[in-house]
Amino acid sequence: MSDDDMKTYDVVVIGSGPAGYVAAIRAAQLGFETACVEREYLGGTCLNVGCIPSKALLDATEHVDWIRRKAGTIGIDVGEVSVDWPTMQAHRQGVVEASTKGIAYLFDKNGIDHLDGEGGFVEPGVIEVTGTDASRRVGYRAAVLATGSAPIALPDTPFDGEKVISSTEGLELDEIPKKLVVVGGGYIGLEMGSVYARVGTEVVVVEMMDQILPGMDSDLAREASKFLKRQGLDLRTGTKVTGMETGKAGVEVTVASEDGDATLEADRVLVAIGRKPVTNGLNLERVGAETDERGFVTVDDGFRAAENVYAIGEIGR
Repeated sequence: MSDDDMKTYDVVVIGSGPAGYVAAIRAAQLGFETACVEREYLGGTCLNVGCIPSKALLDATEHVDWIRRKAGTIGIDVGEVSVDWPTMQAHRQGVVEASTKGIAYLFDKNGIDHLDGEGGFVEPGVIEVTGTDASRRVGYRAAVLATGSAPIALPDTPFDGEKVISSTEGLELDEIPKKLVVVGGGYIGLEMGSVYARVGTEVVVVEMMDQILPGMDSDLAREASKFLKRQGLDLRTGTKVTGMETGKAGVEVTVASEDGDATLEADRVLVAIGRKPVTNGLNLERVGAETDERGFVTVDDGFRAAENVYAIGEIGR
């Protein structure tokens, strides 16, 4: 397709997570001809491999935990409780699919074009969408960047998707691990640790700071710590990972704290030390947009990153 044949939209949104799909729908509702570029799946991280599936598993495992700890105290005798993990995972996937189908329906209802592929700027006013089989260029009068974030790996230990995993793989394990080390005591690591502790995994959470949920209110962290310990989580604050070795049998994690060095053995290690903005391939320099030292797109009070370019959600600061 030549540039003369290139379709120009009023608004092109790159990314279809909670920031992107809401922006696209609202723009269309206001009468703007709108397209949304998505390289993976509608709904982005949150709906597919983040907050929605994690809450589905948290809800399911909360029932398991309650039955084990409380049912007998009110006269309900259920015997030994077992977990059908494949069925629980199918439930998680069903929740995800219902959510993503809802977004597809809203896109269709509001006349939004879903462009399947990865979007990047060619020049001001032009975005190239690169798909699996082909690429195309589209014009825009306003572009909205909503590409979200990705998990951060430990400096010397990249994710391998098997033994050293992020929360993405942690949500989709095909079997319950016997032992799990979670690196990072923020809300993502604690959610994942809670899910697996409730279904019988021996979980150790390693947090470098002196409390879990670093940066949050200390009273909240203290109460959360009590709650999680009752679930069986071993919370080790003020503890730093100093090394990691993977083998056929699992992973050995060496840690250091005021009490000295220790070695933790696990089937898998789930690293949840934070997330970083996804800007690779956007070619921000071609439209004059800039990033800060942490990779976030710099925006003004109106979320403007450059002329006719806006950054919303986790990508902008």
